[in-house]
Amino acid sequence: MGIRLRDRRRPLSEGESDGSFTVEVAGISTHAVEYHGKINGEAVFVIDVPIIRKGVGYDFYWYGLPGYEKEDIARLKAVLATFTFTR
Repeated sequence: MGIRLRDRRRPLSEGESDGSFTVEVAGISTHAVEYHGKINGEAVFVIDVPIIRKGVGYDFYWYGLPGYEKEDIARLKAVLATFTFTR
């Protein structure tokens, strides 16, 4: 099962990704998935970073305002670069 990217010529369907990028978290390579949507009626940009480590699943989420996507991706990558598992 892979990540399916959308055709940017048509509107997003509910739950459909805007795109993805590769990121490394604590030595584990994964794909972060980008979404635009609304929370409590407010526009939001969301990045979901799923990881499986030693049989346990983790999800890291980043929430930001639309219009700052490049900056948010750079900030999230910087934060995740410092992350380590302690157990």
